[in-house]
Amino acid sequence: MSKRLGIGYWSGKEWGFGVLNDKGRIENVINVGYGTADEALDALLKHEEKQAEIEDIADDQGRGRLT
Repeated sequence: MSKRLGIGYWSGKEWGFGVLNDKGRIENVINVGYGTADEALDALLKHEEKQAEIEDIADDQGRGRLT
């Protein structure tokens, strides 16, 4: 089961994102910052891209392609 991520936005300037629990609330905060909602979304997308790269490297190592 893949993790679901969500963004929280407070006071019109502070945001955070993390793993959602079964009630749809952020349970494990991954990153926080200040800025617009668009900046929060950009940070979340960059995080997802980096995670995908890490998983690709791990898959390659598991298959013996990288050492």
